[in-house]
Amino acid sequence: MTVLLTARGIEYGFGGQTLLDGIDLQIDAGERIGLLGRNGAGKSTLLRILNRDLAPDSGAIEPRPGLRTALLPRRPSPWATVAKTVAASFGGRSWGSSAVRSPGCGSIAPPSGASSR
Repeated sequence: MTVLLTARGIEYGFGGQTLLDGIDLQIDAGERIGLLGRNGAGKSTLLRILNRDLAPDSGAIEPRPGLRTALLPRRPSPWATVAKTVAASFGGRSWGSSAVRSPGCGSIAPPSGASSR
């Protein structure tokens, strides 16, 4: 399996509270990962650190050379397709059909028989 990203000893605190304490993880190509936790537990903070938008207080992020990451907005525009939302997260670049059609990506349409405005 190809390692895409490794995180070692990630720690992060905010407002005197420790959100992340010694997080170690490895993400391999083809893996699908879910983060579960209560509000304020640090899920989004961890994703921002893995995306290198936020620096951890300590620890290291080791991405595979050439790896590109992006975060999708929590509340994307209801008028944008999934493909446009994903492309905007990567700086507005247009991606080939294989990236746009990969699992989890596609356009959203109303259920059959539903009226559209």
